[in-house]
Amino acid sequence: MTAALVCASMYLLSKANSSNSYIGMIIFSVLMLTGGILLALYTFKRRVVISDTSIAVRGLFGTRELPNSLVKGYRVKDKAIFIYANQQGVRGLMINDYISIGNSTELIESLSLHYSDLNELDRQNDLKIILQDAELGNTEGERLDEFKKAKKIALIYNAGGIAIFVLSIVLLRTQSKVDTILVLWPLIGIVLLIKSKGLIKLVTKTSSAYPCIIWGMYISGIVALIKSLVDYSILRGDHVWLPFVLVGILVSIVLYFKGWDRSKSALWGQGLAVIFIAFIYSYSFAVIINCNLDNSAPQSFPVTITDKSSGGKSTTVYHVKLSSWAMNDIPSEVKISREFYNQAFIGANVHIQVKKGLFKIPWYYITQ
Repeated sequence: MTAALVCASMYLLSKANSSNSYIGMIIFSVLMLTGGILLALYTFKRRVVISDTSIAVRGLFGTRELPNSLVKGYRVKDKAIFIYANQQGVRGLMINDYISIGNSTELIESLSLHYSDLNELDRQNDLKIILQDAELGNTEGERLDEFKKAKKIALIYNAGGIAIFVLSIVLLRTQSKVDTILVLWPLIGIVLLIKSKGLIKLVTKTSSAYPCIIWGMYISGIVALIKSLVDYSILRGDHVWLPFVLVGILVSIVLYFKGWDRSKSALWGQGLAVIFIAFIYSYSFAVIINCNLDNSAPQSFPVTITDKSSGGKSTTVYHVKLSSWAMNDIPSEVKISREFYNQAFIGANVHIQVKKGLFKIPWYYITQ
């Protein structure tokens, strides 16, 4: 990183020297060079020194030290290691970007030899609570078996969410049955939360012993939302609001009472996860189930293709423009599949098929 900044700044300086008009480039390159030098000094000066009496974190602008007698323990997180003090008013230490400090594995091993791993203590406390829960079995052995079973179920569920993602996006993109399974997958997760006797949570902290199913629900929910917006054409969007809100509220209530990890303090994070999962799921559920399980007879309207176009940044979207017809709620430009787009031509006569929808949300599709 440092070398890249220095090289980039030197390259910009060489270009700026050849022209008197690039003052901004000169300033920018000098700032990049300064940043690269400061980053190099910061990396060189950073040290974590653990002794029998204290732990010290050295940086570019000084050293902070905490006596071992005041250390409560440490937590390893994604981007930093936190050293906590055992007295109020005493600041702990934070080791930012610990992976870049020599051998991070040796650092964590050294911390474990001198201080308590608070993440592991939390996991042990959770396991102790689980083994004392009479609802999980008559003996500790039975309760432990239930706990291990719940961990396997959560692992399989999360892996299943990834598998359904691959099926629905890559292999069977146009199969409505796969879409139905996709949108029902979060519902299966909700059933697991209800049936798990509190062992499976929606989302947990890394220090929790409880398994969670956030990834299975999140992946399937996001993909279902994207497909409900891209692959399905709703005639009246205002008809979606009622099932969307009702399902969202119902799912939020269930996730709150059955998926909330009350042993942890991350209430905001859990609350946001509950609301996010509930409402991305409720919309996709309302649209996909409304269309795929709709057994009503379609009403056909003949139209003519007046133009066709395709475009998009990350995903190509295909459209055709249609002539006016009886139900003017349909936009003149509508989305179609790539296969239909390749066969369509300007002036072709096609039919718009309008169906009532399982939840009384009218929707439509185009046939030749």
